[in-house]
Amino acid sequence: MKFIELKNIQKEDLKKTAKKLRELKKLRKPSYNKQTIPLYVIAQQIDDQKYQFRHKHIAYCQFFNNTEYEDIENYCIIDPIQHKIDDYINDWKENVDLVVENV
Repeated sequence: MKFIELKNIQKEDLKKTAKKLRELKKLRKPSYNKQTIPLYVIAQQIDDQKYQFRHKHIAYCQFFNNTEYEDIENYCIIDPIQHKIDDYINDWKENVDLVVENV
């Protein structure tokens, strides 16, 4: 897979995760929660999605855009788990065919 193809796939995946997170947050309101899902279940799903999104977003910015961590998150009380970010980056490195063009 080419680098740009992998970047676009991961970008779409981040967008889907963000959309799902917004939908889950709406379910906390009684007017949206027609199935009467317990709030603790919704809260757990939101936490899981936020955790996944945060680490994947940091890995995406560092791998595809060469952005430093300080430029991605300006202020955060809890540091991200670096091995989770490294896992995403290593997985992407295995799936991309780096093509060096002679210019």
